[in-house]
Amino acid sequence: MEGCLTMIQSYQHQHNFTYNWIVRTRVDGYWSSQLPPELFIPKQYVVPSGSSYHGFNDRFGIGDYNTSIAALSRLSVIPELDSAKFRYLNSESAFQAQLSIRNITCVTKRLVPFCVISDRRYRYYIFF
Repeated sequence: MEGCLTMIQSYQHQHNFTYNWIVRTRVDGYWSSQLPPELFIPKQYVVPSGSSYHGFNDRFGIGDYNTSIAALSRLSVIPELDSAKFRYLNSESAFQAQLSIRNITCVTKRLVPFCVISDRRYRYYIFF
């Protein structure tokens, strides 16, 4: 993600502007409809509910420019996490700690039309 942040900042610099909002997803994810305006909350980072594993769902996020910088700085924040005694964290709990030490409020919304695509086969089936 830090590489994405570098590309975003480079593009902004080259074209002399700053993004107001950044929507981030994994390469194996997609959103299935338009993102409703109520998901764009200034000074807060929005993630979908579910798949939180004792932290924040890190598969999709919406943030204004400043909250997105904090959210995309996954590697550079490691020394700060270590100094704050955050250790042995999974990705989701590390993400929660990362936003916390950067004083970013994270909002969980159930309305995010997002899912992760997988070719895994499970022993159970869900019928709709």
